[in-house]
Amino acid sequence: MGSPDLEVAAVKSTRPSTTTPHPVVTAQPTTPVARWRALLHARPVLLLAFAFAVMADPVSSVAYAIEAALRALHGDLDLLLPTMGLVVALIALVIVNYHQLVARYPQGGGAAAAAGEPFGEAHGLQPCGSTRPGSRL
Repeated sequence: MGSPDLEVAAVKSTRPSTTTPHPVVTAQPTTPVARWRALLHARPVLLLAFAFAVMADPVSSVAYAIEAALRALHGDLDLLLPTMGLVVALIALVIVNYHQLVARYPQGGGAAAAAGEPFGEAHGLQPCGSTRPGSRL
């Protein structure tokens, strides 16, 4: 019927239950292999494994970015830090711009609302058209 590695044990729930006053029945692993299998399939372990699996892509991208920057600068390390500083400044500028846009249009609308208000409705639709695949201005 069940797995020979599991034993059924009645465990009282620590939460107050409004649906059933009966104890909660859980399957407890009894063999070392079953205990390891249960441990490896626990939520925190799976979350940690997922984090390491997803982390590999950004780490490799960062490593590639530094290599690509050094190749573009012909290995000149004196220019690497100023170049990276400019990249970080550009990212900070985009973040500040985004926060200003959200503060100005909290109800939404984004680029269409920001372009449409000062330049008219026709210009407000250009950002929408530029995001469509295959669109032409």
